[in-house]
Amino acid sequence: MKIKLLESTVKDILTKDPSARSDDFILVTSVYQKLGKINDTQTFYCVMLGHKQLGLPSFESITRVRRKVQEKHSELRANKQIQNRREEQEQMFFEYGIGE
Repeated sequence: MKIKLLESTVKDILTKDPSARSDDFILVTSVYQKLGKINDTQTFYCVMLGHKQLGLPSFESITRVRRKVQEKHSELRANKQIQNRREEQEQMFFEYGIGE
């Protein structure tokens, strides 16, 4: 998937749905629905197993784009409590990555 299309899709969702700013699962589901890749009748199991055939962007790609969009557009950031929790988790994974 082209990154610019993903970026504009993520930005549009973050603009229209404030809950997607704080919850990556809401964001990912909204991206997949907006791209016409999934619908309400598909099970999580089928979506996960069929991700390649459906042409779904990865969770990681979507969250990376979210971080970039929120970096550029502070008004689309999550609330302060969520931002703090994300920073704590980032630090935890950083420490994990360097071997504690």
